[in-house]
Amino acid sequence: ASRPLWQRVDAAGGTILVGTGRLKLIAHEMSEALKADKFVSPQTKRLVSRLQALAGTVDEGGVRSVPLKEFRQNMTSLGAELSQQKGGAKGLAKKAYKAMWEELDEAVMGAEQVGNSTGTLLRQAVEATKREQARDTLAKWYQQSMNYSSGQRQVNLDTMLTKLERNKDLMGRWLPKDELDEITHIFQDYAGKTPRI
Repeated sequence: ASRPLWQRVDAAGGTILVGTGRLKLIAHEMSEALKADKFVSPQTKRLVSRLQALAGTVDEGGVRSVPLKEFRQNMTSLGAELSQQKGGAKGLAKKAYKAMWEELDEAVMGAEQVGNSTGTLLRQAVEATKREQARDTLAKWYQQSMNYSSGQRQVNLDTMLTKLERNKDLMGRWLPKDELDEITHIFQDYAGKTPRI
């Protein structure tokens, strides 16, 4: 589980900062696009404003660095909202969430280069969190792919495979390519042997 590892990272002390350069660029690109879009949703506007509050604006110059704990809190909040977003806001949220994982990975590499135990703990915490995210997401998709036919519970494997395909970039942040390929092949194999619903 990742929670004890994060507790140890917090207890280790020291300040670990996470850059937000990728998020700043995403927020800037979207804010520029919004100027021409007369029908943009309030959800998208709110999301851009929140990204700018975290990462700053291009006008500020430089790259804002955020303490690890604050960054994780915002990342967790955004991840929890992904399923609630719709349309353009959903696409923006997924892009920002992926960028946050990239920023976090970069912070891990920086902490490891310092050569102290905190960097090692941080790597373990991040890797454990990735696996938990992958597990929880796959379980949610599996539940969403279930339906009942003639009183029997069945899984629509095509739905599961579609979700894997549409989110392969995000899943690729959480799992090594060989593991993700193996999961996909298992569902493809079962889909080939199971009658379509």
